[in-house]
Amino acid sequence: MAKCIIYARFSPRSDEETSRSNQTQIALCEDWARKEGHEVAMIFQDRAKSGKNLKRDGIWNAIEQLKPGYLLIVAWLDRLSRSVYDLMYLEELVHKKSAVLRSIKGEGTEGSSNEDRMVRQILTVFAEYRRRADAARTSASMQRHQDNGRRMGRIDMLPYGSKPDPEDDKLTIPDPYEQEIIRVAVKMRQNAASCGVIAKKLNEDGYRARNGKKWHYHSVYNVIERYRYLWIDEYNKWKELGVLNKLARKNCKVKRVNMPVSYYRERAGRQLDMAAW
Repeated sequence: MAKCIIYARFSPRSDEETSRSNQTQIALCEDWARKEGHEVAMIFQDRAKSGKNLKRDGIWNAIEQLKPGYLLIVAWLDRLSRSVYDLMYLEELVHKKSAVLRSIKGEGTEGSSNEDRMVRQILTVFAEYRRRADAARTSASMQRHQDNGRRMGRIDMLPYGSKPDPEDDKLTIPDPYEQEIIRVAVKMRQNAASCGVIAKKLNEDGYRARNGKKWHYHSVYNVIERYRYLWIDEYNKWKELGVLNKLARKNCKVKRVNMPVSYYRERAGRQLDMAAW
């Protein structure tokens, strides 16, 4: 009979205050341990913590309490982590403690052969994929609601280009000043201007970011990425020019003058015509 430590975790959710997910996992693990003749020494859990990283006190406390011959039991392997790298790291820590990781569903934890290790990693790859797919689906859904004027999240963290509706704080309305900045940034991006060039132009024209500070590369990047659908088609058409793209970028970088990118595109085109002739 071996002693075991149970670990349970559930991800952030709307009903996290009343969720009994961890209690269900713990009950399943206790039932499994009893049937296998093991003694439950300790129980650790993390509530409303994502499996995408290891910023969780519960898992670290569980590993710290492991002793030689102990079992670390989870209801499902993805409760430990939904990252292949992190799972391998946790397995190594458990091994250094001379303990054993065990999922009550099996999932390749019954042994330590190369085949068992392969099964664990394959299942974790699928868990990581599901996490990323869920995150992408949630992000797309939230952006769709925001584009339709519905406020999602804190009132001081509204998407750029919108502001609270004075008549209903659950809704948003367009912010004219920020919409004008978006229009300028998108227009320049359609002409293949870089984020740095856009930031410089906005600062020269007197535009300021939401926090009142000057624009910089990352702040511009965040804005144009959110409104990517407004410029990506035109940008791709320009990108398909191939060598023309490289010549235009080279000219913009070397000359260092305040000329529109379209000027250098035309100039590069003339250079190509002359080379062909």
